[in-house]
Amino acid sequence: MSRGTQTITLTRALQGTAEEFEALRLATALTLEVRSRAETAQPEGGLAEVVAIQRLISLSQLGPSIRVIWASDVSEHVVAAPALYPIQAVLLLLDGVEHVIEDADGARRNAMFGPARRKIYSYLPSTDFFADRQALLCADTRGQGRPPSLYSSETGKLLSRADFDSLISQLLSAQTAVNVSSTRAFIFRQTVSTIVAELFENTELHGRAAMDGTPIKRSGIRGIIFHRIQSHAPAQTRPAASIGPAADMLEISVFDAGLGFYGSYSGRPLQEEVPLEDEWEVVHQCMLRHFEDDVSGVGPSHRGMGLYEVLRGLKDLGGMIEVRTGRVYGYRSFMRGDPKLLLEAQASQSRPGMPKPRLLDKTRQFVTVPTVHEQLVGAAIRVLIPLN
Repeated sequence: MSRGTQTITLTRALQGTAEEFEALRLATALTLEVRSRAETAQPEGGLAEVVAIQRLISLSQLGPSIRVIWASDVSEHVVAAPALYPIQAVLLLLDGVEHVIEDADGARRNAMFGPARRKIYSYLPSTDFFADRQALLCADTRGQGRPPSLYSSETGKLLSRADFDSLISQLLSAQTAVNVSSTRAFIFRQTVSTIVAELFENTELHGRAAMDGTPIKRSGIRGIIFHRIQSHAPAQTRPAASIGPAADMLEISVFDAGLGFYGSYSGRPLQEEVPLEDEWEVVHQCMLRHFEDDVSGVGPSHRGMGLYEVLRGLKDLGGMIEVRTGRVYGYRSFMRGDPKLLLEAQASQSRPGMPKPRLLDKTRQFVTVPTVHEQLVGAAIRVLIPLN
């Protein structure tokens, strides 16, 4: 049922409950207000930033017409360096959105965000990127799907694995602890590079086309977000008294606006009548690629070792992964102090102590039975890696 026209702040629209989000999606017209610089900050304890982005793209692709009202001081703040504000940068790249700037006296005018978009397209990551978040974005439906930060300017092809290694090494070199050996620092950078390359390559393979194989026609946006944060281990059921001080973490988020895991693997759209358990199983079939040789899918294979290699890398680094796609939300944590679940036995002949290719439910924690969430387009993956 349509809910008519709705006006709401950007943060509230993206951080509300599943029911509130569904009401926005069913509206005929939606006005998003960006009136405070607080809108550019990640809310404490809220949805992960990359999931909020996934909601924003879903509203654009599946929901109402969207109008955005920007306070003039906030718009000036964002357009000065839009790649440092991932949600607002994605908002600028959505197709079919009307942007309006409101001055302090209440006067309104149409926004001219062309120069800000060009800054996003041409942005190159800074080696001091932990000073702020950094978003490397591909706007496929705007003809800007191969930015120089992620694709070769000569061939237009995705960066080679060696180039990804170089990019990540540059970004992490200043963050290596002084008491870490050069060998350990090299292994750390190589592992992080593998994780980033594998995750972004999935957006190249599975995040650009509609079900019929043609390019996505509306708000086809992909990207990587780097962010240095302070965070505790993610287990929500841990007693507060057992939580130690926050640690420095590297947060890497990768997202796309494609078919999601179910559509990419099965070659069929995710309909309401598809059992949640079937969708959950498809996610795990995707993880089984390169873990079991006989698992195949509709799409092309990875040039690397796929999601299981990401899981292995995070186990080695003591990290965590969250996967949000369709109606499911899974996670695995290998952080210090978290229960060591779903690992192969040390006596295993092939993978002693290695993670089994399974996710736990993000909502209920420690169980492998999925909880239903509002359906979102594409896939969003977030990893946390301790920097100490």
